[in-house]
Amino acid sequence: MGTANMANGTNPDQTLTFSCPANCSRLWLVVSGAPQEHWRHAWDDDNSNDEHWPYQVKFVNTNLLGQTLVEDLSSGVKKSSPQIHPSISSQTVRLYEKASWQITNLAGKQIGAGYGNIIDISAFSNGGYILKYSGRHFKLFK
Repeated sequence: MGTANMANGTNPDQTLTFSCPANCSRLWLVVSGAPQEHWRHAWDDDNSNDEHWPYQVKFVNTNLLGQTLVEDLSSGVKKSSPQIHPSISSQTVRLYEKASWQITNLAGKQIGAGYGNIIDISAFSNGGYILKYSGRHFKLFK
């Protein structure tokens, strides 16, 4: 389910990945704290089995404690203008203007559609969705 790649005693950025099965509702990754030093095993001269600390981690494409995350898929550059991004709460999506909208799951199956600037997502289960409106596509994570 998960992989980590090591090269020359280091783990380069973005090499720990997880693939979740289609019906997976939760994925837990436990990261423990580490001292600010290298724990050398003095009883041998083999650095390959020493404990290398500290770990540095960065989490992307995650949602924190049930908060919904929005990612603009319309371009490679993320825009920060509040007029472009929809406003998200745990129960609703607010568009910056009234528009025809469509929400699909990540496989492309339509979950909802309508017209307006407020979309009720309270009935949606946790997971990823695509919001399409005004020629733009946004990835939602609930």
